[in-house]
Amino acid sequence: MNTRRPRRNRKSEAVRNLVEETQVSVKDLIFPLFLVEGRDQESEVASMPGIYRRSLDGMLREIESCMKLGISAVDVFPAYPESLKDAVASESYNPETFYLKALPE
Repeated sequence: MNTRRPRRNRKSEAVRNLVEETQVSVKDLIFPLFLVEGRDQESEVASMPGIYRRSLDGMLREIESCMKLGISAVDVFPAYPESLKDAVASESYNPETFYLKALPE
């Protein structure tokens, strides 16, 4: 019986990096938040079960829930109605748009 352990996976740092175990923690997570204009608005994103488009008041509650779970990073995506979309995303840099008003300076 051969009791030798194969050492081929330890010969070079590049190979060791390829075969090492990956550890993911809650600190590595970024939670997506989909912002809509208005108050008390909430609608599920059909392609992402359990994920909702929320108005600012609901988004702030969601951020609080994330922080209690240890998720400290979020990424906010504005959900603009089709009527405000154009080829150059004009509404995204309108200083009066709901998305820019919702984010702190």
